[in-house]
Amino acid sequence: MSLSSLVGTSPAFSEQSLRRALKTVLVYAESDQDLQETSFPEQVQDLLFNLHMILSDTVKMKEYQEDPEMLLDLMHRIAKGYQNNPDLRLTWLENMAKKHRERANHTEAAMCYVHSAALVAEYLSMLESQTHLPVGAVSFQRVTPNALMESAVSDDVLSPGEDGICLGNHFTESGLKVLLEEASNSFQIAGMYEAMNEVYKILTPICEANRDFQKLGKIHGKLQ
Repeated sequence: MSLSSLVGTSPAFSEQSLRRALKTVLVYAESDQDLQETSFPEQVQDLLFNLHMILSDTVKMKEYQEDPEMLLDLMHRIAKGYQNNPDLRLTWLENMAKKHRERANHTEAAMCYVHSAALVAEYLSMLESQTHLPVGAVSFQRVTPNALMESAVSDDVLSPGEDGICLGNHFTESGLKVLLEEASNSFQIAGMYEAMNEVYKILTPICEANRDFQKLGKIHGKLQ
């Protein structure tokens, strides 16, 4: 996740240096005699393969730095490639939202945040079903039918919390609130007040359950 954030946003990123570092780690893993009989070297190899894939996508991104449409199209493809890895998909959706905001594409940025919130809601509903939280990605289809893409219907989707997935700050109730706020703010700037209202229909019950009357006052003020 850190690498995805770094390669997606940092201009000072050195791909060559990182490739050298990864190769060094691989050499150490292969030459460590004490661990040869364990699965550790193989796990290191798998991890480095995944990191190399992220790097390869980054190289392509650098080619399209001057072509924002192609760049964002590539970022969308990368995010789609992580459909079964919620943490990485969320990271790339956020990278896309930042790029869209830089170019004042506020509707597109809002949609990235809606997809992010739908993804988080889907995994939160697996952890613990609570009446004030959305029941999953399906709750977002009034904002956009595309949100159903975030539904975890595949048999091979891992359970949240297992294997260290969905443990980031965003995969919490407060994280979901932040993503919904970001979406509504971008919709407001874009003048898409109907979509903003649909986002607030999801956020309002959460604020009511938390008795956050200050936030509720702000929401109703904005809608007015």
